[in-house]
Amino acid sequence: MKFNFLEDLRISTDTFGFEKLGKGIFGLGFDRDGTCFEICEIDKQGARDWLDLDRTKFSDLDITDFGDARYYWSENAHDGGVLIIK
Repeated sequence: MKFNFLEDLRISTDTFGFEKLGKGIFGLGFDRDGTCFEICEIDKQGARDWLDLDRTKFSDLDITDFGDARYYWSENAHDGGVLIIK
């Protein structure tokens, strides 16, 4: 599977959990320099928690559509975001 979003999200083959990347929902953790250091598979509730949707409205999320994937982020997500790959 070819992913066209890896460079934009600063994900490399050295990113922890990269080998698990495929169809699904993933939490991404980022270093202060903006590189992705961690990928972990999560479920829908995990995505809600990751994005802190108890304090953040869905309409306030920043959403980037990559065609085969969509990335969700908010300032309340604390150095991370959620990637959904179709």
